[in-house]
Amino acid sequence: MFSRSTTAALILSLAGPCQDEATLRPQVLEKTLALEFKQAVLDLPWHAGQDGILLPVEVNGRGPYLFALDTGSAARALVDHQLVRELQLESVGGALSADAGGERAFRRRVRLDRLQLGALEFTEIDAMAGDLSFLGGGTARVHGILGFRLFGDFLLQVDGPGRRVRLFRDRLKQEHPGVRSYRDRGVPYFWLESGDQQTWALIDTGFDGALGLPGSWREACETLAPARVTGRLQSLNSEDQRVWSARLSGDVEMAGYRFPQPPVAFLEGHRRGLIGIQALQTFVLTFDQQRRLCHAWLPPADS
Repeated sequence: MFSRSTTAALILSLAGPCQDEATLRPQVLEKTLALEFKQAVLDLPWHAGQDGILLPVEVNGRGPYLFALDTGSAARALVDHQLVRELQLESVGGALSADAGGERAFRRRVRLDRLQLGALEFTEIDAMAGDLSFLGGGTARVHGILGFRLFGDFLLQVDGPGRRVRLFRDRLKQEHPGVRSYRDRGVPYFWLESGDQQTWALIDTGFDGALGLPGSWREACETLAPARVTGRLQSLNSEDQRVWSARLSGDVEMAGYRFPQPPVAFLEGHRRGLIGIQALQTFVLTFDQQRRLCHAWLPPADS
């Protein structure tokens, strides 16, 4: 689910506006090979910016509008209130939504007759409506969110180094090196460990940080210097949760990779971890929702 720091800098900035890629580049613990598929049914560059992975989308023949791809959102789509009014979208009831911190809110649902992403068209999409004005910290206005479940019939590939999003009509094979099961709660979770601490962590392209750890870990994890409050976290359902930043004395491991002594954010009120776009953008991630499998490949640094 989209989570945004209310500081001027990105959420894991300890002394500057962002972490350099070398700081967050993990070590490979298990053999992983690149995947090869038939021609993609969709292959789009994303608009890089503070508001994550932004893609041009047409809604009911209007637009294009910028929508953010959010693997942490279980909704198929979410649209900003202003776009609901502009397009006079039909209301089709309501539903409860929950963010990564467990906060719940009742949200109006609206019908998108057609949602066009590149040459691919989705029809009769029931989308959540919400106030996305808190995503206005980037250079472009965000009109909506494309959720993880929208792509359930495809392989979804998020190519961080190439800054591209691809869809394939194919399936992952469990025996391929680097393919592993993920915990499916409508959105994907990897098992994350740091010393004696363990938890499930949401693979969340809507989180603008790198490694978010449960707030309770702040007292349990050894850090190179005391953690300090660097900002507050805001999501669609909640705001004003404090963020404590520090660099760990130990490592973080997940999905066959190790982040040595990484900068982390301890997230007040969160019981699970978050793996955000700053960490994920070093990987090529491929999700198979029908088989609940994911492949995380780290291309060579000089490729």
